Amino acid sequence: MKNRIISAFLAIAMMASMAISSLALTADEKLENILGIEEFMKDYGISVGSSDEPMMDAFKLMLENDAFYNQFMHLMISQYDRYSLFVPAGNYETAYPTNDNYVGIGVTMEQYGNSVRITDVTKGGPADEAGFKVGDLIVYVDRKDYTNTTIAKLANIIRGEEGTKVTVTVKRTENGKDLYITRTLTRKYIEVSNFKSEVLEDGIFYMDLTRFADTNAYIDFVFALQDMVKANTRALILDLRGNPGGEVNMALNLINRLIPDEDVTYFMTRSKINGEYDIDFYKSDGMGVRLNKIIILQDSNSASASEIVIASLTGLGYAESVGLTTYGKARGQYHVQLSDGSVAVVNGIELIAPGHNDYDEIGLAPDHEVYNTMEPDENGVSVFVDKQMEKALELARVYAAQPQQYTVDRFGNFTNIDPIPAE
Repeated sequence: MKNRIISAFLAIAMMASMAISSLALTADEKLENILGIEEFMKDYGISVGSSDEPMMDAFKLMLENDAFYNQFMHLMISQYDRYSLFVPAGNYETAYPTNDNYVGIGVTMEQYGNSVRITDVTKGGPADEAGFKVGDLIVYVDRKDYTNTTIAKLANIIRGEEGTKVTVTVKRTENGKDLYITRTLTRKYIEVSNFKSEVLEDGIFYMDLTRFADTNAYIDFVFALQDMVKANTRALILDLRGNPGGEVNMALNLINRLIPDEDVTYFMTRSKINGEYDIDFYKSDGMGVRLNKIIILQDSNSASASEIVIASLTGLGYAESVGLTTYGKARGQYHVQLSDGSVAVVNGIELIAPGHNDYDEIGLAPDHEVYNTMEPDENGVSVFVDKQMEKALELARVYAAQPQQYTVDRFGNFTNIDPIPAE
């Protein structure tokens, strides 16, 4: 017995004195080592029982660290595709806002090369009161140079707590000369509606939907349909520029309310349920008013649910599109909320539109490609010109001049006129 103990001691001493060479291992090799040592510990570790799970116990200890838990969940979920991810507790509303309300100075911005340009100024907001205009380039914030930056970075700098101040410098071109305007603004709560509508001209109605995530916006859309009918609309301009998407069901319901024909397959989804793949077909109820045409405005930030609307209505011939190629997201995700408020976003739905190939990571090309521009006004001031809207109006006027395809009674109820079948 004594000799065996001495031999074991010598073996241990020899192992300790050996020069250990460092080898880079692959992930598979590391996992093999972990599993091998776990088995060795079960068989030879004095304090380890055969029913113990050393690897699982170590994993549980690591999960006590919140940072490791969040990182592991993200790696586990996101490794399969670009849409699946993990949203830690307290971050969901920031990652997936249901509206665009915020505290800031009241401007909408776009990337303009390496700079950031103002594309809209909220009426009555701090920027409006300071005299900022569409087309102004934001160059300094609190006297720090931001002439070379991104929208995401600049938005975080400009936004802040309500009542706090921020100094912003914009560059404006007038008569060929650069004019720098500096104003100190007080941040305030800016309430932005996800939906707005109006009559533009005789026979032309306009709807602007910025996000498919707000129930109130959908209700506003339904009431706007009534206003559209009462105005004897023949052509609708539906503005989905900058719309990042949201609820798939909301987009599908919106399409259904715009299609005048019954039993039209207007969309399909392919998903996996309990391990088995299944395809759902969405058919219209024929509740839409028969417009002469819907003109859809789109751009590179039109994504997901907004692309569902674009692909469906253009693919079926109810609409024409104007603008730029869309983002290219033809997949839908499940949002699984966990007990701590964190959310697992799992890609699980393939979106299939009639008349279109799979546009995922490709986008939907417009029927009429149009770029917006900056042009000098009568005073030589460089201003933003919405060429896309101009083109949409041009097309809408043609369709608005054509005969109306429905009648309206004194109560505002409409009756579609059946189209004359083609010979």
